[in-house]
Amino acid sequence: VGMYLQRERRRSLNSLSLCGTGAIGLGLWSVIKTIMTFFANRNYIAEMISDIYTNSGVSKEEVSLKAVAFITYLLILAFLVLVFSIHLYVGKCANAEAKKGKKRYLYLIIALLAGFLYMYSCYLGILSIRDLTFNEATLTDDINNSIDQIAEFLLDLSSAGVLLALFFSAIRSRILSNMISKQEAAHEH
Repeated sequence: VGMYLQRERRRSLNSLSLCGTGAIGLGLWSVIKTIMTFFANRNYIAEMISDIYTNSGVSKEEVSLKAVAFITYLLILAFLVLVFSIHLYVGKCANAEAKKGKKRYLYLIIALLAGFLYMYSCYLGILSIRDLTFNEATLTDDINNSIDQIAEFLLDLSSAGVLLALFFSAIRSRILSNMISKQEAAHEH
């Protein structure tokens, strides 16, 4: 029984380490994907910034709208930094626990909450994909939009799976460690 528990604990720790690395990778991919979206729209963003600062022949309402859009882009960027920081923190803590035995609880709570948020985002993605309509006049844009929505859904689904698997691997390895400790203590007496 002791060898079985040791083997299962090692498997859980390996899974925890893999999920930790996966969490970091998915966080990085979220940032890269969003930056690529920014670059795809860079002409629009440059024009928006130019209109805000020069007010060149553009109505005050348009400048206000573009300023709001620019601030929104900045908020999205700040949110991205937060998302990546969470992924990085959770991934590093998972790897530290798997390799060095450093047990922290905050990262598990964050991983669980983030996993559920990603699951909720998947639910919203399903609703969004279900409600897609295609218009002949804008067919190319509609197809690109639907591909983006499906890609976002798959990224959210992967992130939810990795973070929840990370959580359960950590809990399982901790339970197995406790069982092993109790078994070793019983053999010493």
